Formats: sequence, structure tokens, C-alpha cells
Amino acid sequence: ITKDSERYIDEWIDYNFALGFHSIYLYDTSHELTMNEWVKKLHSNGRQNLYFHHANIIQKAGTQSEMYAECAKTYGKKHTYLAFFDDDEFLVLKKHSDVVSMLHDHLPNGSLMINWQIFGTSGHTHYEPIPVTKRFVYRHKETSRRKKSIVKVCDLVSPDVHCHEIKEGTWHYDTDGERKVTCAPRKNRPSDVAVLHHY
Repeated sequence: ITKDSERYIDEWIDYNFALGFHSIYLYDTSHELTMNEWVKKLHSNGRQNLYFHHANIIQKAGTQSEMYAECAKTYGKKHTYLAFFDDDEFLVLKKHSDVVSMLHDHLPNGSLMINWQIFGTSGHTHYEPIPVTKRFVYRHKETSRRKKSIVKVCDLVSPDVHCHEIKEGTWHYDTDGERKVTCAPRKNRPSDVAVLHHY
């Protein structure tokens, strides 16, 4: 999900394709259709597997959960996994060179919980044309209890429900292998395999 991110979105897209994601589905929640021309330019330059929607024109897609559900319903059949991230969240892999090998090792079924690490302004008060991951380098000391998930599509209860609703008999996992019935917050969620840097 993206909003008013024209200055930063190219970095995020290149980053995720480099991690091994096959396709990216963007849901733009900005009030103006400012990114329409941007995505046309990307497609004309040969960028494939990038799909763009203006959220205001999607029926019943007003909240984050509803947009995630819309994405799963529309595109889930094309994929084994879906990751539900926003454009200010960068997946950082600690032990794998690509996201697919990480998922093969840590997501047998259900969903994988990825913990946030929050990065602040690093003292910057004005925009500079420097990548987000290079500008904001200081992380908050406190450990965030928030997380996002990557799901095995076949284990979603239904493609048009919340992305945390998985089938009975499957589990929500942390990267340390601990499994849970629910995806409730965990204060000390592991960070040695993968984390989300939230900017």
C-alpha cells in the first residue's frame, strides 16, 4: 500500500525485485491520481510484473485489511506466497540471499510473522535525493511488537478475508520455528533471520 511516495517508490520496487519477489501489486491511497503517469512510464520502459491500482476506485477497499484482501482475491491464484507489506517497509534477510529460499526454510504452512524494526528521521528535516535505506540509518532502541506477514496462499481461509485468517491445522510461525494458534503480538519476536525495517 502506497501514498504520496513518488520520490521513494522506485527504490522500494527495485529493492523487492532484487530480493526475489516475482510480482508487486501496488494499491495507491493518495487523493490524486499522481502515480498513474509514473506507472505508465515504468511499463513503457519494460518493467514487468508490476500492477497498480488506485484504491479509491476499488469497491470495498477503504482500509488496509480490505486492500490486502482485495489483492489476495484478485491475484492469489497466481502465486504460492503473498507478502503483505507497505512501501515504507523493507524486508531485510539475515541468512538468505533471496526471499524464496528463506520461505522454503521457515514457512511450511500458514503464515510467517516478520517483526518491525523502526527507523526514525536520523536528524534529517529536509528531503534529499538519497535512498531511504542510506538516509535513515538510526533505529529506535525500543523493540516494536508490530509485525507483518507472508502467507502461503493455499492456507488462507478464503482469498477475500483478512490475510491473518488461515485454515485450521496450519499455523502462524516466527522465524525461530515457534508456532502459534493466533498472530498476537510477541514482545521479543526473533530478528536473526528476517525483519522489516519500517521507515
